[in-house]
Amino acid sequence: MALRPDPLRVARRLALEQERRDAAARGADAEQPAAAVDDRAGIRLALIAIALSHATMVSVMAMTPVHLTDHGATLTIVGLTISLHIAGMYALSPVFGVLSDRLGRWGTILLGQGMLVASLLMTGLGAESEGWVVAGLIALGLGWSASTVAGSALLTDSTAPARRTIVQGRSDLLMSGSGAVGGALAGVVLALAGYSGLSFAALALTAVVVVTLLLTRTAGRAPRRLPAAQPAADQRAPRR
Repeated sequence: MALRPDPLRVARRLALEQERRDAAARGADAEQPAAAVDDRAGIRLALIAIALSHATMVSVMAMTPVHLTDHGATLTIVGLTISLHIAGMYALSPVFGVLSDRLGRWGTILLGQGMLVASLLMTGLGAESEGWVVAGLIALGLGWSASTVAGSALLTDSTAPARRTIVQGRSDLLMSGSGAVGGALAGVVLALAGYSGLSFAALALTAVVVVTLLLTRTAGRAPRRLPAAQPAADQRAPRR
């Protein structure tokens, strides 16, 4: 709230200046620039990537302490596992921002999904090993970070400046809601199918993200960057 100049005002001013330059280049009335229009394909992909990556992370993370203690792990191991997982979530977010700018939003989202798949295979196949569970939780945090940083950047790129605050608010609501639903259902799945079953079930969420990305790309609807989009390197992974 105390950040000055207000990033939203700056973004709107830069977008208006760009629209006027574009209008002048077309020989149109520079005082009546055409309003930027949302890229719906990009917004849809970004929302799905953010929401389902968060649901995947929350569902597995929330049940990991229950699984570890049920298998005799000490409180120290449980605490270390969650600490390393949280470090994975946030420590490398600037790196994923740089990768998102250099490799592209899509490529970084796909990288994040790959790390999520690897983490779920570790926790699913190595559920009886504390070492594999710890490694899986670290990879889970890293995959979440890559997906949400790139997804947030894609959401900003795809939304008209005048609507970015509204769309970002909806994204945050969807992200929080998906995490809540994922965490609630995770307990049921754990009771019915065990920790390995929960990990394998979460693979379906990553599959939805990857399929959505591929279908969007196959349809030729590559997300486009609208005016005054913020570089992903300047963004951070959203807090849970």
